[in-house]
Amino acid sequence: MNAGKSEDALWKRYDGEFHQALISNCGSRELMDAHQLAFDKYFRYPILSADRRGAEPIKQHRQLLECALARDSKRAATVLVAHVNNCVEYALKGGALR
Repeated sequence: MNAGKSEDALWKRYDGEFHQALISNCGSRELMDAHQLAFDKYFRYPILSADRRGAEPIKQHRQLLECALARDSKRAATVLVAHVNNCVEYALKGGALR
């Protein structure tokens, strides 16, 4: 496996684990199942790895972590919407979602 593919695999793993950790204590099995379904679909598109999307996803992860630690759900929702929109816009630009 070349270095690029290895880095993509690590990003996908850690990205999934990060988001799973954020919602793991939400108390809603339905939300966790919906999250898993969305991530399963998301990971079909290797073009969405963060190194190809620049520093923004990493910055947003940092912000989400800060929000979680501060229990600031309002700001977390704003950051999460921007994070998802960033991913979707990038996928549309790259032709991954048609």
